[in-house]
Amino acid sequence: MAIDQAPGDSTRTDLMRTYRPTGDPMAKACDSPRRAFATPRRGIVLMLIGVALLAGCSRTTPSERVTAGSAEQGSTATSSTEAPSTTTSSTVPESSLRTVDWASMNYPVDCGGRATGKAVAYPSPQPGTGLAIVLVSCVAGAGNPPSAVLVYENAGSSDGVHLRQTLVPYHDDWSPVPGGTTADGGNLSIKVDGYSTESVPRCCPDVHTTMTWTWDGNKYVADKPEPLHKQLPAPANP
Repeated sequence: MAIDQAPGDSTRTDLMRTYRPTGDPMAKACDSPRRAFATPRRGIVLMLIGVALLAGCSRTTPSERVTAGSAEQGSTATSSTEAPSTTTSSTVPESSLRTVDWASMNYPVDCGGRATGKAVAYPSPQPGTGLAIVLVSCVAGAGNPPSAVLVYENAGSSDGVHLRQTLVPYHDDWSPVPGGTTADGGNLSIKVDGYSTESVPRCCPDVHTTMTWTWDGNKYVADKPEPLHKQLPAPANP
């Protein structure tokens, strides 16, 4: 393309040669404004437009813009994959139940003597629920004293542990077998001995069974009825 040039204007020709890069399409595009304002007839306005275009071409190349965009996307992806904060549901500390002096507690058991307790299991039938299975019996002489089976929990209050459920009342006259308690999730089983009649001596129980319960989300529910056996008179004020 021919360039209009005033006679003797060699300086403008040299200037155009200086701004004529080769091999780069973008450079050619950026070079076109320079050729435009080299034409005297277009005046000062086209020169200003050309300067503005030159400034835009010199800011960033397409490859730089792609690189910058990739960096921003990478930063966004990194922040979006950050591990979310986890919140754990509060649970009853099992250690607080294990540190209770069960032998010295006062129990709601009327057995005609001093009742003493022993925790035999610490089940957690559901998340957030920690329990203690406590056998409560009276200090007695010879024979097998009956025991009440109580369920205690620790609600995390200043009052400490409190009774949640009575599984076996004292007057049922069952004697739990030592080591016969099993707690597995929401299932609880206790092996017990009892007596068929008053004439059976306390040394020699003749009724043997395993009592089982299942957690229903709020309490333990017996899986089957108790077998027939001798019971003690129920207390007047249970």
